[in-house]
Amino acid sequence: MERQGWAGVEPVIDQIGQLYNQRFVLVDPQGLVVADSEGMIDVGAEPGFEPHEAIPIMSGPIRFGAVAVLPQAPAPAPGGGPAEDESVSALSDSINRYLLWAVSWASS
Repeated sequence: MERQGWAGVEPVIDQIGQLYNQRFVLVDPQGLVVADSEGMIDVGAEPGFEPHEAIPIMSGPIRFGAVAVLPQAPAPAPGGGPAEDESVSALSDSINRYLLWAVSWASS
């Protein structure tokens, strides 16, 4: 999928970042930034994190891109642990489903 398929997703990523108080960086299949909820990385730039640090956005065998969930603050909140990891996993699953729906709706 070309990056034009991601048109209009940046405001959605911004809202998700504000809602969950996290930073979200969305990349296309080539690994280039499509949206950054904090606007710290320019669209089309390399994200500055390793591919394994992002959660793939998949539909069957097709990879549409990936999203990295990063803390807004430089230091993680105190008391983090497995429960926090599980909530990030549940959040990423929910976001993955939403983004797949948004991409399929935008391309129809």
